Amino acid sequence: MTIEELNTITETNKAWYIDLKTEGDIIKYEVGTGASATAIPAKIAQKLKLKLSPSSADVRSAGNYALKVKGVSKVKLVLEDKVVEEWVYVIKKPQKTFVR
Repeated sequence: MTIEELNTITETNKAWYIDLKTEGDIIKYEVGTGASATAIPAKIAQKLKLKLSPSSADVRSAGNYALKVKGVSKVKLVLEDKVVEEWVYVIKKPQKTFVR
């Protein structure tokens, strides 16, 4: 692979990420066009001081890999002038954040 090909892939991947204000902090999310849930790593949830409710949800990543869910929290997500409240799954292992 050449540097030019690597740069193209990197630039293309940037299009799949978005910064969302989450409970007052800016968090980078990967946009999952086929995602049916929004998830963040436990480390970020801890930083945001989210209050977790128990969850028995079966949350899976791309490739159908099961994610270990620590809990779920209702979170306010803000992008420019758009505000939504979304149930966000908190996953145990340090993985990417993703938004549906």
